[in-house]
Amino acid sequence: MPRIWSTTAWLACFAVMAAARAHEPLRIADVQALPREDVGGRAVRLHGGVVTWIKMPERSRLTIQDGDRGMWITTTHPWPKSPNHWRGEDDVLAALAVGDEIEVDGFLDPGGFAPKLLASDLRIVGRRAVPDPIEADDERFFTGADECCRVSISGVVQGFCTVEGQWGLLLERNTRRFEARVPKEAFPEPAAQLVDATVRVIGPTIAAFNARGELLHPRILVMERGDLTVVKPPPCPPFGAPFLPVSRIATFRADPAAGHRIRTEGTVNYCFPGGFSLQDGPAGIRVETVEPIDVAVNDRVAVAGFLDRRRHAAGLHQAVVKILGRGVEHEPLDVTPADIVRRFKDARLGGTVATPGDYDGCLVTFDATLAAVEREPVGGRFLLDAGGLEANVVAHMNEETFTRIGGIRPGSRLRVTGLLQIEAITPGPIWSELEIDHLSLGLRSAVDVAVLRAPSWWNARRLGLLAAALAAIVAAALAWVALLRRQVRAQAARIAHELESRRNAALEFQATLRERTRLAANLHDTILQTLAGVILQLDVCRRSLPAATSDTSAEQLDMAKRMARHAADDLRGSVWALRTQPMAGRSFAESLQAVVQHFSAAHGVRISLEMTGDPFPLSRFIAGNLLLVVQEAIRNACNHADAAHVNVSVHHEPSVRTLRVTVHDDGTGFVVEEAAGPQQGHFGLQGMRERIEGLGGEFTIDSAPGRGTTISATVVATDHDAALDRSDVARAAAR
Repeated sequence: MPRIWSTTAWLACFAVMAAARAHEPLRIADVQALPREDVGGRAVRLHGGVVTWIKMPERSRLTIQDGDRGMWITTTHPWPKSPNHWRGEDDVLAALAVGDEIEVDGFLDPGGFAPKLLASDLRIVGRRAVPDPIEADDERFFTGADECCRVSISGVVQGFCTVEGQWGLLLERNTRRFEARVPKEAFPEPAAQLVDATVRVIGPTIAAFNARGELLHPRILVMERGDLTVVKPPPCPPFGAPFLPVSRIATFRADPAAGHRIRTEGTVNYCFPGGFSLQDGPAGIRVETVEPIDVAVNDRVAVAGFLDRRRHAAGLHQAVVKILGRGVEHEPLDVTPADIVRRFKDARLGGTVATPGDYDGCLVTFDATLAAVEREPVGGRFLLDAGGLEANVVAHMNEETFTRIGGIRPGSRLRVTGLLQIEAITPGPIWSELEIDHLSLGLRSAVDVAVLRAPSWWNARRLGLLAAALAAIVAAALAWVALLRRQVRAQAARIAHELESRRNAALEFQATLRERTRLAANLHDTILQTLAGVILQLDVCRRSLPAATSDTSAEQLDMAKRMARHAADDLRGSVWALRTQPMAGRSFAESLQAVVQHFSAAHGVRISLEMTGDPFPLSRFIAGNLLLVVQEAIRNACNHADAAHVNVSVHHEPSVRTLRVTVHDDGTGFVVEEAAGPQQGHFGLQGMRERIEGLGGEFTIDSAPGRGTTISATVVATDHDAALDRSDVARAAAR
């Protein structure tokens, strides 16, 4: 139990300390002394401030001041609210008035320029006199150092507008601008009567800033009618202002206008939204009007306005215009961009005035090459190449003009006419001289652009495409060469293999012939002679039988004699086949005819020979191998197939030097897959296949039981077969 009480006591102490921290009492000077990184989200209680301005009528924003420090308070924000947020809201906010001393609880925010307080609770603690306004010090005022403090400052009113139900007055003081916000209920008269008057305004000053928290210009918040007084009324009506020619705007004067209106005249040479360009001789200026006015190019106008120094060349803004009539159309000044830049630089470096002028604000015309066409949010622009110019030349046009001439191709030689504006920059410190960033040309219509010469067909894009095409062709050629080399290597390897195969076939053919001749001689000298002796002995035995011998013995001797004669005849046929020289001094056709006649006479089988196509010479070893294949096929048909008719056909195809030999019989046929082979001691079919494949040819067998057999061999003759024949003859002679 004591431990629980101790823990509770410590938690209560921490809660009290946290609550005290959440309402840390600070004054405005304390807040502004905090580092910016310590300001965001910090809960504070601000006291000692007097209300100097309130946003009416909703009272959502106010300024307070404590001595020489001021601060911005807002009551509408997304920050967390305290449980007693706006206690007595109806009484406090409704009763809040300038001069009330208040105490505010809330959260600090770094703000856009200076710290501000997001209020969660506000209490009126008394009334105090509103601090007297500080006489504005230009250095502090135009740097925002007197943020939210009441100041008194005078200036010349140069323009006005309506902002959030208030008058927004544009004032100038010593060539520097600031703004004043005046409630219309405090000053119900038209603000136009204040233009060109010198006025004094009193109120807290706040900063107009950008998104980076940088000061753009100061703003005075006027609360009551007495905080705006006219020090000097407008010196004269607008068109009673001192007259200056266009060429003398913003030049040296011993009696400067000190922020008041000046008047000039000229001829309109270009119109844009919110104003126009005015030209008088070789000088031109930019004019921005108070409200839209219907002027046209070549109108002669009088203009009364205030000096505008926002560009490198002075112009007029918040101007009123009076049309005097139609003026003489300005002839565009024929000058090159290079000459414009040269005159600009010469005047800058020599400390003189460009003669006859810098052409800014004038109509000019020159020749240039179109480098590129670009679309803009409204209209488009041409990027122009004026020939070795350091600065870029950009021609701008509206949507209608771009629709008509935006299709001109880059590379075209153009004659362009338009309003010139020199866009200059200061490259370094304030003492650095101006430098031209680029030349801007405002095109008025499509007639301001004339095509002098169409672009060359050989533009950069086409050259790039041609280079790409040539590169593709070279790459394709290299790839083709590489592929061709592979094909040549493959073809050479195939030819080498074929030559080797044919050489082996030729050698094997010669060896086969020699072996067949040797085997035939052995058979004739041994077995055939033995069979002849057996037959002779059987004849002797038959004649020497006694007359009383039984007929059975005589018949058996006669049977043995017939069998011996039949074996001798078969062996004699085999010896003939082995000894036969396939091409023995005859052509392939003649040799084939001899083979057919021999087998037909020896076996009593009808054998036909059919020759088609135009014959062409065959090498000896090819013709010999084909004859051996035909001879083996016919012998198989006669001995094993019980064929009655055998057809031998030979087809020549001289265009491709191909010879196809087919042997077909009407015998019993067989199942090709089940035919006896070398494993069973039968080498006929296998030998025929090996002979043809050794020649690089194709060998097929088509047979089925009862359907006969067709054997086909196709061989291609080559140019080097004759050389193989000669080498084989030489080898044979050497042996």
